[in-house]
Amino acid sequence: LPSTARDLLDDAADLTAINVDENGTPFSVSDPVTPADLADTATDAEPASEPEPAVAPEPADAREPAVAPERAGWDGPTAPPSATRTAPASAARTAPSDPVRDALRAMARNPAPAGRSNRGVAGYRVPKRVQRFLEARDRTCVFPHCTRPALMTDKDHRKPWPLGPTHPDNLQCLCRHHHRAKQAAFTVEKLPNGDYQWTSRGGWTFTRQPAGY
Repeated sequence: LPSTARDLLDDAADLTAINVDENGTPFSVSDPVTPADLADTATDAEPASEPEPAVAPEPADAREPAVAPERAGWDGPTAPPSATRTAPASAARTAPSDPVRDALRAMARNPAPAGRSNRGVAGYRVPKRVQRFLEARDRTCVFPHCTRPALMTDKDHRKPWPLGPTHPDNLQCLCRHHHRAKQAAFTVEKLPNGDYQWTSRGGWTFTRQPAGY
């Protein structure tokens, strides 16, 4: 529900933008930012609109005949109600500031830079930006039917380093239990369609489909 999303955003320590393609597959992930930083960015980029000035009363047409007081329904020296013009309600009332809305607009205007978070590195250690990309791409441990969140997994080299590079194409999220199982009894291949194909030493194969958005 929108109210639940708002509560989560209000309580979030930081926010991360994940860019996905038309198939729901992530291709870049932003660095985490705080909602306050995004709200400041939105405020700087979108200054509050000034209310429209009130419209001044138009002068009465000199050729228009005067209206008798008894027919106009008013008395006294003041002008009749029809001659008083007021500014529209929209001019005097502006939309209240919404930090969550402003933060989301700022994230939409400043998407994650493509090609940065999914680049590899020369060494063995997986940098934070690549870890965030792997967690967004895999969502959970990639062993079939395992639901351990990717945030709580090891970042495993499918082909051991240095034979295999420290690159997202050779990295995957595995919980500690299935990480050890892979080292002991399985080989893993990532197919062109994004599926993870696990093959046991006995020749049994198991497939884990990609978890899109």
